[in-house]
Amino acid sequence: MPQIFEFKCNQCDFVFPRGWGGVMYVKNEKGEKVICPHPAEAFTIAKVLGLESGEVFAWLLRESAKITPEKKELIDTRTGFDSNCVCLDCLDQFRLDIVKEGKKCPQCGRANIKTVQESAGQICPKCKKGTVEKIDTGIIS
Repeated sequence: MPQIFEFKCNQCDFVFPRGWGGVMYVKNEKGEKVICPHPAEAFTIAKVLGLESGEVFAWLLRESAKITPEKKELIDTRTGFDSNCVCLDCLDQFRLDIVKEGKKCPQCGRANIKTVQESAGQICPKCKKGTVEKIDTGIIS
C-alpha cells in the first residue's frame, strides 16, 4: 500500500495533487484512458480488456506462467501510469505517461516538464524562491 504525500512549495501557494505521484490507467477500445482506482486496479483492467481478474493479478505479480504471452502483451500495451506533471514554462499541471508519451506539455507544447516526484526538493517553478516539499500525510492508501 502506497503512502500519500502532499507536494507543495514552502514559500507560495504552488501545490500538486495529493497522492503518490499519479494514477494507473488502461485504454479502452476507443483508445481513451480509463483511470484505475487504487486498490482495485486489476478489476478495472480486467473489465476494460475483457479478461479474468486472475489473469491481471498474474500480470501484476509478474507470474508469467499463469498468463498467455498474448494477454500479457495486451495488458502491457493498453496500460500505463500517468504521472502528475508541471510544465516549467507555462506552469500548467497535468497527468502524462512520460514512459509511453514522452515529455511534452499539452498546453504550450514545450518539453520543459517535471513530474511531481522529480519536483520534490527542487526550486518552486512558480515563485522561484521556495522549495517543493514532499510531506508525508501519515495516510496509507
